[in-house]
Amino acid sequence: MAVNTPNVIRQQASIVAVDGENVTVECITQSACAQCSQQDNCGNGSIAKAFPKRSTQIVIQQSGQYQTGQQVELLLPAKALLQSAALVYFVPLLALVVGAFAGEKIAANFDLGEWVSVLLALVCALLSGLLIRHFGDRNTVQPKLDG
Repeated sequence: MAVNTPNVIRQQASIVAVDGENVTVECITQSACAQCSQQDNCGNGSIAKAFPKRSTQIVIQQSGQYQTGQQVELLLPAKALLQSAALVYFVPLLALVVGAFAGEKIAANFDLGEWVSVLLALVCALLSGLLIRHFGDRNTVQPKLDG
């Protein structure tokens, strides 16, 4: 394993396929409740037990000697994850507020009801989500393999 690198998020993964420089890894997603000592006394722990662990497969372009079944760590810059989270959560919220404000002004100018503000807010939030989804796929940060 590599030296401890700051500002990097690590995730355990298993290699399920190797095709040239394309390495397919599988990550098991689990709740933080699995490590918590209070999981039996907490509502969130009960909910986490009800849902099975999910696995996600990712194809990574990386050269090296990898074998199927090998355990590796995925390394992702923390900055990239924080920027993505801010984009996904903040932009639609901002669009919702701007849409509501614009809808309120339009409704006041044309003597329309409050429904215009609500409708425009929802349309703006939906459009921002679609734009993020469309353009977000182009700017994905590729995790690196360690191990």
